[in-house]
Amino acid sequence: MIREFFGDTIEEALSKAGLRFGVDAQSLEYSVVEAEFKSALGSRKVAILVKVPEKVPGEKPAEPPAEPAPEKKAGSREWARYVLEGIFSRMGIPVKIDGQEHGGNTILTVQLPEGIIDLRRGESRELRGAIQHLVNRSASGEGEGERRFIVDIGGTLERRREKMNDLAGQLATKVTKSRKTVHVHLMDSQDRRIVHTALADNPYISTTASGEAQFRVLKVEPKKNR
Repeated sequence: MIREFFGDTIEEALSKAGLRFGVDAQSLEYSVVEAEFKSALGSRKVAILVKVPEKVPGEKPAEPPAEPAPEKKAGSREWARYVLEGIFSRMGIPVKIDGQEHGGNTILTVQLPEGIIDLRRGESRELRGAIQHLVNRSASGEGEGERRFIVDIGGTLERRREKMNDLAGQLATKVTKSRKTVHVHLMDSQDRRIVHTALADNPYISTTASGEAQFRVLKVEPKKNR
């Protein structure tokens, strides 16, 4: 079996393969893909094709969660958790998932083995967003007001929330002092939502978003008559 790995360099891609299989990276057989790749963020990537070792320490065939599937019910936390566990199980990644209610949403926090996914890189946020979309499509109903599920991989969402709250405070101070509108580009929907929420009760400024998809722009402006 052959699997593909990406990295900024061949060494980085090979290191990821070694971590994934739990073996010395230098012992792996691989070939370099002679093509140019770019991440969604525009950075250049190299790809290698790695021959999977015949015996991988501790590796077991990916299987769906062992417990019986819960009833599929719109807005069910149990079903959302089952779907999320199934996604990671089919990726061959053992996880532990905790759920808690927050602001009308359900946050599903995924704890996974260290080194499996580099949570410092932008690609991990894209992965989180894609998985979150799948979970919501499967577990949420079509009706208005249905529960929304937020996936937090390795606690990165909470750390990101802290950064966005700090940014919201800086934007509020800047707009309040200058009385001028500030436009923030290249911010994903999760970050915009955090900033919107953080500034919702500010009596001096308002926030809106315009544009489509990844090109939406967050606008922070002083409230009129203030």
